[in-house]
Amino acid sequence: MLDNTLDVAVVGGGLAGLTTAYFLQQQARAAGQPLRLVVLEQEARPGGKLITDPVDGFVIDGGPDSFRPVPPDAMALSRDLGLADQLISSEDSQNRTYVLSGGKLHPLPAGLVGIVPTDRGALARSSLLSALGKLRMAREVSLAPETGADDESIAAFVHRRFGQEAVDKLARPLMAAVFVGDPEWLSMRLLYPDYLDLARKHGSLIHALQARRQPAATGADQAPGAAEQPAFLAFRNGMHTLIEGLVAQLEPESLQLDRSVTQISRAAYPDAPYMVRTKEGRGFSARRLVLAVPAPVAASVLTDRAADLAAALRQIRYLSSATVALGYRKTEVSHPLDGFGFAAAARESSPLLTCTWTSTKFPAHAPEGHVLLRAIVAGSGGAPALDLLDLELVSLVRAELGRILGLNATPVVERVYRRRLANPQYDAGHLARVARLEALAATHLPGLYLTGSAYRGIDIAATVREARQTAEQILVARQADSPDTST
Repeated sequence: MLDNTLDVAVVGGGLAGLTTAYFLQQQARAAGQPLRLVVLEQEARPGGKLITDPVDGFVIDGGPDSFRPVPPDAMALSRDLGLADQLISSEDSQNRTYVLSGGKLHPLPAGLVGIVPTDRGALARSSLLSALGKLRMAREVSLAPETGADDESIAAFVHRRFGQEAVDKLARPLMAAVFVGDPEWLSMRLLYPDYLDLARKHGSLIHALQARRQPAATGADQAPGAAEQPAFLAFRNGMHTLIEGLVAQLEPESLQLDRSVTQISRAAYPDAPYMVRTKEGRGFSARRLVLAVPAPVAASVLTDRAADLAAALRQIRYLSSATVALGYRKTEVSHPLDGFGFAAAARESSPLLTCTWTSTKFPAHAPEGHVLLRAIVAGSGGAPALDLLDLELVSLVRAELGRILGLNATPVVERVYRRRLANPQYDAGHLARVARLEALAATHLPGLYLTGSAYRGIDIAATVREARQTAEQILVARQADSPDTST
């Protein structure tokens, strides 16, 4: 069955696909342009990684549980969707993160700006690092401006400037907490571009960042209201609220669920170059096509005519993970949970990568008298822990929390969320790979657009920003080839 020719087909009904469709719809309306659009999602529910389970008063997010207010893209979208009154702020009086090292929890040193210690007094007092490790980090102030490759791994950069202990006990847990990743692979140019530039211009990052922070302390160069911004924002009823808000704004019938795309090919129609076919036997022809799915999925649906593009997409590496959420009665938890959680240092024997103390970060996400924890186990596709049954995985996490936190109570709520090969890894040279992808698409498949967390950022704000930019590119292209603009 062939549907009428569409202006745009979006493959993927997660945050990236839905946000792209929303911006396309809004921008087309503002420009007075008609738009025929479909979003095809293989699952029975939209949202992809953003899944929320309300259970007995707990608000459990299976994927990301929050976003940062800066950059403002995610917060601005929430306001545009009329969801601002549903946002809640993190409990920043408890905003501290611990590192699991040597079987014990140590607070991160105060004054860290990303991976750079700007408070040498706090660094000296830290229990996380050895005396030699602290001395090695402090020596960074004497480094001269450097030259080097345009990109390298975070581990290589941090090791050169701060030493191996900084890699193991600072960079590794920070990268695990944010990217479910390893600094031995992750790209400095994508994740910390300012640090590369500052090292080349000033030499010492510590001195450069201290100088940068001084005007802010006096109020100069500080945006109005910036000081009042919380560390994180979430929705009272969970992150799926954002998905519900997007779906509510889309035109009826534009979102089609249970539509598993199996093939994308070039169509024989001059006004609609793309044919999208689904496992259910549906066919959609479209003038423009957006692939808002993980890179391996995008590669799998492209035909042989796009073999080079498919091969380049497969070069983006992915890791698997599982989130185990556990709710307890507060009276049965002896640990104060006085922070937002912990991440494991390198070579730590724990199978846990991170554990968020969700009810400390967002008290509204647990009922009165209870606490909520979310632990992440991660690794490559063959990580043994990820192959355990749900009950076995819960038992593993409970045993670790007993060892680390002294938490041996029986949970009142247990939930497991698995994400097979769902965490894109921004290896060194990633931006060059993305540029090649875009060049291949523009050369061989004009009118095809790639968007989502695989390319320029894993956080929600980056996904929203890229979706908006994709929509803008499509609308500009439509205007350029419109008969009205060619006369």
